[in-house]
Parts: sequence; structure tokens; C-alpha cells
Amino acid sequence: MEERPSFIVTGASASGKTTLVREAQGIGYEYLPTHTTREKRIGERDGIDNIFVSRDEFEDNFRYGRYLEPSLDYAELKSIGVYYGTPAAWIEELGRSDRCAAPVAIRMARKVLSQVNAIWVHLVCNDSDRYERLACRGYSEEEIIARMVSGESAGKPPEEAIVFNTSNIKPDKILHKLRSRDERFI
Repeated sequence: MEERPSFIVTGASASGKTTLVREAQGIGYEYLPTHTTREKRIGERDGIDNIFVSRDEFEDNFRYGRYLEPSLDYAELKSIGVYYGTPAAWIEELGRSDRCAAPVAIRMARKVLSQVNAIWVHLVCNDSDRYERLACRGYSEEEIIARMVSGESAGKPPEEAIVFNTSNIKPDKILHKLRSRDERFI
């Protein structure tokens, strides 16, 4: 099988990152999960969808240099009291072919891509679609609102990324468009 370049995907909460990753997994990509202290969603599997850790475990991992985040303060999504960590091991892993990852923040994507040659995909979608997707996850109104406005990925898309609007395009079509840009992709 021909090697395909690895990619990372960023975007605001409920922009379609997980859906795109699952589509990529379906064609043979290996997903590199993020570490988080949030509760598992229904159907999520530890070690597959995310690495779920306690706050104490996360803080210990950070102290041992296992995350790329510059500080614990930066790693915490304060509006919902949850840590997200970008594993330092991604640098080596994303240097291989057929890997994909979803760093939570644009700043972390830039940090990873400063050390690895990978494709960067950024997803956006309209607010009504994001709201509906978050509501389908069973979040409270308060958490939906917090997630709608939280994080740097909810702002202007990064210029370095290939941007797709998931209100208008499905994940399989995104992968098709990426393939047409880079014959090695799929």
C-alpha cells in the first residue's frame, strides 16, 4: 500500500472533527487521541476516541513533559473546567504516514506542524448547525453556550490550513477534495 501523508484537523467544538477522523479511520488512517479530563460521551472508548484521565493524572503528565501545552493554565478550557493535552509523542507519530490527529487549539496545531510535515485541515460550520450538534450530545444549555464561544478554534480560521465548511460539505467529500489536491493523500 502506498504511504499517505498524515494530517491534523482543527475546528471549534461540533465543527465535525470527530466525524472526519472516523471517515479517515475507515480508509486506514490511525487516529492519535488527545488526552482530556472531560467525561466520556456515550459510545466513546478510552484510548480510541480520547485518552480519558483524572485531573491529577493530567497534571502529573504535564509535569513530566508529556504534553506540548506551554502551561496547565493554557491546557484548561476554563468555561467548562476541562483539561485537554496534546501528547508530545505526536511529533514522532505524525512524522509517519497514515496518521491523523485533532489538536484542540490552533496554537498547538502550529506547534506540531513546526516540527512535522503534515496536512492541516480546519473545519468551520454555521452556528445553528454547531448548536444542534452540541444539543444532540446531551449537553446542558449552559455547556452548549460555553462551547459555542470557547477556544481559539471558534475564531477566524488559520491562513495556513485548508478550510472546509461542514455545513456545506460532508467528510467523505472533504477526503475526496484532499485527494485531488495531493495524490498521495488517499
